[in-house]
Amino acid sequence: MKFNAIALATAILATGCSTFSGSNDSQVENSKTTAISEQRLSTNFRKEGIKIEWTMLGNLKAIEVTGYASANGNTEFQQEAAFDAAELEAKAKLQRFLREGITSSKVMNTMVKNVEKAHDVTRNKIKNTTDQEVTMSDTDAANTTTPKTDEGETNYAIRDNANYTTRTVIKKISEEASGIQSGVFIKETDVMSDKRTVKVVLRWDRDSEKAVKELRKAFR
Repeated sequence: MKFNAIALATAILATGCSTFSGSNDSQVENSKTTAISEQRLSTNFRKEGIKIEWTMLGNLKAIEVTGYASANGNTEFQQEAAFDAAELEAKAKLQRFLREGITSSKVMNTMVKNVEKAHDVTRNKIKNTTDQEVTMSDTDAANTTTPKTDEGETNYAIRDNANYTTRTVIKKISEEASGIQSGVFIKETDVMSDKRTVKVVLRWDRDSEKAVKELRKAFR
């Protein structure tokens, strides 16, 4: 009887260990899957003054554009005029980018490299990385090679996925161009260190676009 009780306890313990082990493995896999699918990306086109925030699922989150202008004096009136000029420059940059730049090979290549970098970051970390933003600039992309697999060969599956995701986001930006231009708001204004130049950062995101639409409805 005593022997049977010991045997039963041993069997239960073994089953429990197996169950917990399987659960942990499942949690790790789920975490890695979530990290890959929800990974946030930030692609910066420095010359154009444009930054795009998006995800590995191809969801467009936000667009920011930065404009600069010279302040011809230190009076409040002169600085206000400079901020207005910087805002107009930012809007012109955004319009030009949405009309011409978004379809360029440089934009496509930079965003593809951003996806590949995010894949590489996630693959090398077990913990969930959704709290981190994987950044890539057009300058960095020009100096970055395509990631390799452990066998030293190019991972074509990652490249195909990166191309598909990038095309999806670019298509969304093109389709929503008019809404993006009308939905921007001033996120930041600043006087640069030289005291002669001012900066204005405009931002568009889903929430701001909704807010603009609601305000327009309210004032009709």
